[in-house]
Amino acid sequence: MKEAYGDHIQKAWCEYAPNMQGENVLARFVYTPYDISQTTISMFEGSTVHGHVSPNQMGNMRPVAGWSSYRMPIKNLYLCGSSAHPMGGVTGAPGFNCAGAIADDYKVKKWWWRTARSGR
Repeated sequence: MKEAYGDHIQKAWCEYAPNMQGENVLARFVYTPYDISQTTISMFEGSTVHGHVSPNQMGNMRPVAGWSSYRMPIKNLYLCGSSAHPMGGVTGAPGFNCAGAIADDYKVKKWWWRTARSGR
């Protein structure tokens, strides 16, 4: 089933990149949500948000109550990935927010903050 799905995905890609077939494909590895969950324990069932999306895993409860500020209980240890608020995806928001927390802790000027918020 895994390889059949890989064939399906590759066929869809060929609609946009017709040369992605035959000898042009040197190798292929089909990595399923099951595979992801077996190699990265925090990505339960292949979830890109590191856990279930439920009320007890959102907002100030992410990753757990008391740890939502990107600062962990160990001094100078920060959490900035999909396990942090506002969860995973392609936004980069957890890393951006964590960088702000680190800058605050070390009294570093947030040169990127104004640019990101103004859209410039």
